[in-house]
Amino acid sequence: MSLFKFYTRDYEGERVIDTLHWRDSKKDDDGVWIPKTIINEDHSQTAFVIGNGPSRLKYDLNLLDGQHGGVSGIMSVGQSYGCNMLFKDFSPTFLICSNQEICDEIVKTEYCEDNIVYSTRKCIIKNPGKFHLYPHWKQMYAGPAAVRLACADGHKRVFMIGFDFYHEASTHLYPEMKKSYRPISTSKAINPPLINQLRSIFETYDDVEFYHVQPEHANFVEHVIDEWNWWHNVKTIGMLQFINLAQLGAVHK
Repeated sequence: MSLFKFYTRDYEGERVIDTLHWRDSKKDDDGVWIPKTIINEDHSQTAFVIGNGPSRLKYDLNLLDGQHGGVSGIMSVGQSYGCNMLFKDFSPTFLICSNQEICDEIVKTEYCEDNIVYSTRKCIIKNPGKFHLYPHWKQMYAGPAAVRLACADGHKRVFMIGFDFYHEASTHLYPEMKKSYRPISTSKAINPPLINQLRSIFETYDDVEFYHVQPEHANFVEHVIDEWNWWHNVKTIGMLQFINLAQLGAVHK
């Protein structure tokens, strides 16, 4: 999977195609310009990307709303990027969802009224005023999409929690819907593209430090994902290192 490097500070918006048809044997499209709606440049350069694997239950997500001190005074421990149905249990700084069925569920709950949800042009056109356009969207799973946006926002340390890659008996935390969160009989169908999408992000944003957090490990360990062994900017860490590196719980809001 090939990606290009961009930063949202340089992003002004983009033209997206609403309808497409042929006129006089020539392709004709009706495009609409969707401007940038979120400015996110003032942050600590630390991001937490929250997946929906079962291991996520071992984390106290409320700590991600904490603060810590330093030479610059009291500041946030970082921004959080969540995926899909996470909003049922926690409100991240930014939620990413491209799944139409889940987007419909988000709209029904009115979560969009007070929270930032990034989605695709299809969801935006269907639900005007509810979602924000994900910059330079490329088809991928929600987890990698959230990691990519964190990098594009300028974060230099990205912690990935709840990224289980379907190794556990329960593949995800949320119940089956009509078309979404369906049971997966084997990890072979989803793991390779999911892992490769993340690897492309690691390669593209090679100046970012990525931490794959595994709660069962007490110390720094070798990569759980063999395909990541050759990337200098990726580390697998345990819960203790995660808490220390991210300075979680230093000061509560």
